[in-house]
Amino acid sequence: MKPKKFNNAQDQNINDVLCTVWDALEFKGYNPRNQIRDYLYTNDPCYITNYNNARKLLTELDRDDIMDHLMDYYFND
Repeated sequence: MKPKKFNNAQDQNINDVLCTVWDALEFKGYNPRNQIRDYLYTNDPCYITNYNNARKLLTELDRDDIMDHLMDYYFND
């Protein structure tokens, strides 16, 4: 997944982490959309692979910040 460029450093970091996690899940044969969604829903890190340090990177982010980022990404210009 190719990262999008953001002016805000926090949004850029969240985007970079999500892209890294997405790629790691895809590489390991998982459905990244389902795995990330289920992690955000349950806060259970077992949905995220340890491959490429993906689990650590994602769990270091606040879930509310991730959700805010996703909402802004899709609903703000």
